[in-house]
Amino acid sequence: MAIPSFEQLDNDTWDFETMKGFQFSYMFVEFVVQQYGIDALNKLIRDPQDFNGIVQCSEVELHKKMVEYIKK
Repeated sequence: MAIPSFEQLDNDTWDFETMKGFQFSYMFVEFVVQQYGIDALNKLIRDPQDFNGIVQCSEVELHKKMVEYIKK
């Protein structure tokens, strides 16, 4: 199963369910809390575009790290 990009997960249509968006969103939250802490998650919720400022990596790099985390 392909892991959707963050852009794909930013979807408020019925496609969100068919691409397993809820499951991947849950895994993303778990990943951020485990790797960066609850404060980083809170900051990402409040400013979802500031990847560099919050977790010191780009959106693409964070997605790659999340994919590696999920595949473990």
